[in-house]
Amino acid sequence: MTDLSGQILGKYTLIRPVGQGGMATVYLARHESDDRPAAAKVLHRELAGDPDFAARFRREARIIAGLQHPNILQMFDFGEQGEYVYFVMQYISGGSLADELDKGPLPLNHTNQLIQQIGSALAYAHQQGVIHRDLKPENILLDEVGNSYLTDFGIAKIMAGTTHLTKSGLLMGTPNYMAPEQWLSQPIDGRTDVYAMGMIIYEMLVGLSAFDSDTAYGIMYDHFDKMPASPVRYHPGLPSAVEAVIFKAIAKLPGDRYASTADLAEDFDRVVQRAPHPEYRPERPAKRFDSVASAMVEDFGQSTYELPRVIPEELPDWVKKLEGVPGSKKPFRMTPTENEAPPSAPTAPTPAAPAVNLSLARPEPPIRPAPSAAEPSSNETILPHMLPPANVTA
Repeated sequence: MTDLSGQILGKYTLIRPVGQGGMATVYLARHESDDRPAAAKVLHRELAGDPDFAARFRREARIIAGLQHPNILQMFDFGEQGEYVYFVMQYISGGSLADELDKGPLPLNHTNQLIQQIGSALAYAHQQGVIHRDLKPENILLDEVGNSYLTDFGIAKIMAGTTHLTKSGLLMGTPNYMAPEQWLSQPIDGRTDVYAMGMIIYEMLVGLSAFDSDTAYGIMYDHFDKMPASPVRYHPGLPSAVEAVIFKAIAKLPGDRYASTADLAEDFDRVVQRAPHPEYRPERPAKRFDSVASAMVEDFGQSTYELPRVIPEELPDWVKKLEGVPGSKKPFRMTPTENEAPPSAPTAPTPAAPAVNLSLARPEPPIRPAPSAAEPSSNETILPHMLPPANVTA
């Protein structure tokens, strides 16, 4: 892929690449008039001529332009110039949550700050009818003071009145964070993002991903048939209520999860406010309980994949009972009947009572609220000419 450093796209000079994915490269850029830094996401030239990729890219631009929240990366501009299609966003220089997790687990209070912000951002997106469906540490950016910003809506789902822009026979997402209903190519809603958020909280507190199979499909079976080892088992200093919150968020059936990311964030905040030492940052565990670490899991687990929609022949019993899987003549339904029990957890059972009991703990002084995200230095607004054609849908 061609390095466009030094070239000018619209009002922006591209300085250097700061990130690259399968569809696009992100450049640090500067506005020609006020020298304001920005992030320019440029669709790879070889993909710009592909109608599917170009439509998906324009669709992402329209989604971001329509979301105005202090913890969602803001969009400044959109354009097409020669062979290049691009959009320009707010630049955040502090790296990603994935970079921060490379240093080890996070303290409870810092985890809580990020979860309150991302939970609010996702709840807002859901209210606008947008499901992220590729939530992962790489898609959460951090500024210099630790505030978080949600980004990369490239495979987001718009809930009403649209068609899909994914290739037939493929499912999309990042294996470590994909909910069971995503693997089964079934309808999703905000609780799909709740699941991914629970997986991220686990990783933030433990310092390891929840599952460690060495292939994408191995991770799929883990999502169907396992619960990760308790975070308290890794770090006994964590409040026991943390386990109840996480395991409710990552319940196999959407109906057993929190109804919204806001509800998840609220319960998590209650736990942290009563923790005796929320500022303590533990070390990364020396070993993984009940599983074997594999170097391949980073390759399979941390990148967004397009995977064949193959429903495996050997599924857990709870999946086989659901309507719509192979062998059933009824439509799929991710809700059990009265006689169907939710999935069991072979390694660490989900608590029978998902509500978190905090009545015995004495409240600690509240954590100071996270500073609000800084506003862009320019008063530039989204104008109609900046947006892709209105007939581009998802």
